[in-house]
Amino acid sequence: MKSIWFLGVVLGLAWAQSIQVEVKGELAQVEAQALAALKANGLEPDRVLNLGGQIRQITGASFPDYHLVVLKPEAGSLAAASKNPMAAIILPPTVYVHAAKAGVITVGTFDGRLMFRLLGVAGPETDGLTSRLEASLSRLGKPERIAPAAMPDPKGGMMPALLKAFFEQVFRPGFALGYAESGKMPKKLLTGRTARIIITMGMPAFIYRWYFGAHGLKSLKRSILKLSGVGPIKDNLIGMVESMDGAKREQWIEKKRGLDRDET
Repeated sequence: MKSIWFLGVVLGLAWAQSIQVEVKGELAQVEAQALAALKANGLEPDRVLNLGGQIRQITGASFPDYHLVVLKPEAGSLAAASKNPMAAIILPPTVYVHAAKAGVITVGTFDGRLMFRLLGVAGPETDGLTSRLEASLSRLGKPERIAPAAMPDPKGGMMPALLKAFFEQVFRPGFALGYAESGKMPKKLLTGRTARIIITMGMPAFIYRWYFGAHGLKSLKRSILKLSGVGPIKDNLIGMVESMDGAKREQWIEKKRGLDRDET
């Protein structure tokens, strides 16, 4: 049975659609600076989630520190959610504090200028929220924007826009679905094919799957592959790719090659 393989480089919510800054220091020190910067710009932290500590209970002590600062809802969040309930995916805003490198802490949040426009909720309130988030990061260093081409489209199930466009071009009638008579479901032309989806991301895979719900993965499985007759569909999530060394990456690549040989 032929197997269809997809390698989608999906940087998760906390990284793929973000602005971030790198700060030299220890996590506790930089986190205190970030909290002070947020308060100075009128943003009140609600709680800090020690996601890295929770994951270490499962994966072991090698997992890096990863804290998520959840902010209290304010005018921008409330205005966005009232215009489009999908905005609740990224609200209330969060700020990640991540020990990605030795002696360097990455602090970041979502790119509001992009995300609020994609969601169709941009306005004075959301502009104000975005400006306060950017000003908070600017107190810590020079913010860097992640390349827009890698960013998910929230209206399309959180799949990156370029990947979504690829499937829209390839999975056309005649290849994935047969033309249907009026009132009948189209024929599934990819019946008999299987798929393994491999998704890499900057955030921990555990967080993408369980905290954010893996919406892009579910959308790809249900709305594209299963609809075309592909099945069974397996998946692998590989998180924290930016903090992997070369040996670890080669280990993952060889492991996936082994799966390919076993299933073809």
